[in-house]
Amino acid sequence: MFFRGTSAQQDTRFGDKQKKLLRTIAFPACFSQKVDMKKVKLGVIRSWIASKVVEILGIEDDVVIEYVFTLLEEESDPKQMQIKLTGFLEHGTPKFMEELWNLLLSAQSNFSGIPQSLFGCQDEGDPGRKATAESASVGCWSHCPS
Repeated sequence: MFFRGTSAQQDTRFGDKQKKLLRTIAFPACFSQKVDMKKVKLGVIRSWIASKVVEILGIEDDVVIEYVFTLLEEESDPKQMQIKLTGFLEHGTPKFMEELWNLLLSAQSNFSGIPQSLFGCQDEGDPGRKATAESASVGCWSHCPS
């Protein structure tokens, strides 16, 4: 039987939207480099991702954080990751992805699997959090009668 007209694949109105986005978005040069996730210690990267997502969204959204982790484990193309995350992180996505990819490249090239910029953060913890805790304890003791 013969049908007149065009199929969905032939009609340009129903084209692949991701292909169009890949052509129209200007991606950073670092996205052209591949990352071998076996060489990267994901624990350190995971904590960085969680803090950045909280910084971008203003709240701790476990669903988005887990989605980023899942994409990182499954998706090897940073361009596809950026397109998929844009609905969640909106205007913060390009900067987030560029920083994340540069961290992954640094971790891959480093023998320990930890990005050079995060080397001190792992051992020392968050210095801001430590200072806040110390000032809170001093303030608490100053109000207590001796």
